[in-house]
Parts: sequence; C-alpha cells; structure tokens
Amino acid sequence: MGIDHPGKSRAGIVAAVGVCAGLLILFAFISWSAVSTKNATFDEPLHLLGGFVNRTSGDFRLNPEDPALFGYLAALPLDRSAIHVNYQSPHWSSILEDPNRRWWFVMTTLYQDLLNNADAVTQKSRFIFLGIGMLLGAMIAWWSWQLAGAWAAVFATALFAFDPNFLGHGPLVKNDVLLTLLMLTMLIACWRFGRRGTLLALAAMACTCAAAVNVKFSGLLFGPIIFIMLLIRALLPAPWTVIGRTLNTRWQRLVVVPAACLIVGIVSYAAIWACYEFRFAPSNDPGVMLNTPQQVFEVKKHLVMYRYQLGADIPWSEIYQ
Repeated sequence: MGIDHPGKSRAGIVAAVGVCAGLLILFAFISWSAVSTKNATFDEPLHLLGGFVNRTSGDFRLNPEDPALFGYLAALPLDRSAIHVNYQSPHWSSILEDPNRRWWFVMTTLYQDLLNNADAVTQKSRFIFLGIGMLLGAMIAWWSWQLAGAWAAVFATALFAFDPNFLGHGPLVKNDVLLTLLMLTMLIACWRFGRRGTLLALAAMACTCAAAVNVKFSGLLFGPIIFIMLLIRALLPAPWTVIGRTLNTRWQRLVVVPAACLIVGIVSYAAIWACYEFRFAPSNDPGVMLNTPQQVFEVKKHLVMYRYQLGADIPWSEIYQ
C-alpha cells in the first residue's frame, strides 16, 4: 500500500513469510526455555485448578476473580483424571464463607496430594498459552502486511518476538496475552467492518467481544471501544457500504452504530450465560451460595489497601461501612 516491499515478487513474499515464521519460532523457543524449568508463578495454580474444577464439576466457587472461559481454556489439555480433587476437604466447603480459603485448597490439592503432579499439569497448560502467544504474533504480522506491506510485517513481528513482556508472559497460565490477542482481532474486525460492513466482520466483532468479557473482566472495555470506533466511522464524510447497502448520509451511517452495538451486546450477554451454564449459582447444587457480604468485604479491603499504597489517608474502618 504505497511503499516498496518484497511482496512485489514471489521470492520476496516467500522470504518475508519465512522471516516472520522464523521470528515466531525463535519467540517460542526463547519464551518456552525461560519457563520450562521454573515453578508456577503466584496465581497460575489458582487459574489452572479453578479452570479444571469449572470444566469437570461445573462449580465456579474456586476462582470467581476470573471469567469462566479463561478457566476452560487453561484446563483444555487436561483430561478429567489429570488432577485428583478432594471435594470432601474442609477447605473446599469453607471457600463459600471465606474466599481466602481457596488458596489453602489450591495448595493442598496441587502440592500436598501425592496423586497430583503440579509441575506436569502446569507445563501442559502453559503449552496452550504459548500457542496463543504465537498466534498473536502471526496476527500482528498478517495485519501489518495488510496495512503497509511485507517489510512492515517483518518489522512488527520482530518487535513482538523480542518484546520482554510477551517473552516473559506468553507461556504463563494467565489471561493477559489472550486478551491482547482478542483485542487485536476485534480491532481488525472493526477495521474491516469500517471499510465494508459485512456480516462476517460484524460476527467477528461480536464473537471477539463475547470472548473477551469471558476471559478477563477488563474485556468490558471492548464494548465502548467498538462504539467509539464505529461512531468515528459513521461521522466520516465517506460513504459506507453496510450489508450490501451504500449509506451516503451521515444519519444513515449513524443508525448502524447502535444497531451493531446492540448485536454485539446480545451475543456477549448470551455468551456469558453460556459460559456459566445458564445459572447464577456458583454450583450445580441449588443450595450452595457464596457469602456475598464477605465477598464485598474482601473487595473493599483490597480497595482500601490499594488507595493506602498510593498515599491516600484512608481510615481502615471504611471497609466496614
């Protein structure tokens, strides 16, 4: 698109693709070698066991601080017998009253139960997230190529492959890199919908937003981002073809914005309920409920502690209000 790049010849295309592929393989090698011999980080055991319990028992009490889809993905490479879980443990039932007890349950299950090999299951799960990191790099290369040609793809892939943040976090059982992949996919879908509003682009926007809100709670930001991007496109003076109809006036284009956002919202809402098995209760047992006041207390406590670290003079009694 207006710049000189090796994509003008078949040999140049092959060379650029080869360089991008080599950079992604190098990324995988460096990032995997950095974590393959290291123990789990602080919250990886919670993410892993929480996802395993979500998938195998349909109980969501263990890790309510992360959406369910992320947990399902973390436990994807594990069969139902990969982790022995003692649901008769007093730590398991006490989680309902005190959410901090989940750490005791995670540690005793993964690291004190002789039937479990915490390092082995963690490495299996990490391999999935390594693949997500490589897919993110491939998406960066592809979109850069679409925007500015092969040299841009090589340059962008190199920046990604040697970025310390992605090298360090790529294979970990965390949802940050996964959310980044969904963010990039959503931006590409918005870009394509802004160029030509097809049903495929609209479906891609809706599905990535639905996945994002079920991967990390900050995925809720996807909705406002989509709204702002579509609004800017509608206000531009250029005509906009949406689902085969060319919209020439600004008011015609503005109607598309709430309509598209409504579809994205409905799909996301349905996906949330689907991920939580269309129920509000944390367990299949209708008599099992979380101690909501205790959950609220814990949230207030952490907010007060965070504001105190920032230097605010906050009375500790505020959490009891």
